[in-house]
Amino acid sequence: MCDFLIFWELQMAFRETPEYFYFIAEASNEGIDVHGEVVSQTALLKSKDYFLTNGVISKDHQHKRIENGVQITDERYVIGEPLSVFVRGKSTMVEGKLYKNNKLARIVIELLRRGSDVVKASVGGYYRRVTVAPDGTKIISDILWTDLSITTTPVNNTLQPVRGIIKKPIKLTAMKIKVRKEHGSKRAVRS
Repeated sequence: MCDFLIFWELQMAFRETPEYFYFIAEASNEGIDVHGEVVSQTALLKSKDYFLTNGVISKDHQHKRIENGVQITDERYVIGEPLSVFVRGKSTMVEGKLYKNNKLARIVIELLRRGSDVVKASVGGYYRRVTVAPDGTKIISDILWTDLSITTTPVNNTLQPVRGIIKKPIKLTAMKIKVRKEHGSKRAVRS
């Protein structure tokens, strides 16, 4: 006696080339971060052209850091480039590409392929104007936007996870499995 099971196999193909892996990230959503700060969407959009021309995608903002009072520039932590900036409601979104030949980027790409929910983004740059709201929240109203960090420790933990961009169409395959009863047990055979 044979029974049949049918299941669907979902095959996602990410948008990528031999050199690049493409992603989309929520850079900011005007939510209050762990430092009690809000990056205004208007400030990011005013600096968008600078970011798209001169900005980078970094790993944990480590491409420029202070060590022993000295600013260190470390290009190993530059893992990609921004391609576009757009708005979805209060969210400022970034599409970008990661360098597949960069060791740190490859770690991020693997997490994105697995659908990790802990990989998020963090805006980096130089605050040029900060105002304080009556409730004490610091509002960054002018920024020179220089980088978008891909990180597992964002200061704004209300952001949506970074995702790899999926190519269309997604392949959905039906599979039929034959289940045979043999000596009191069932054995599945792919047909």
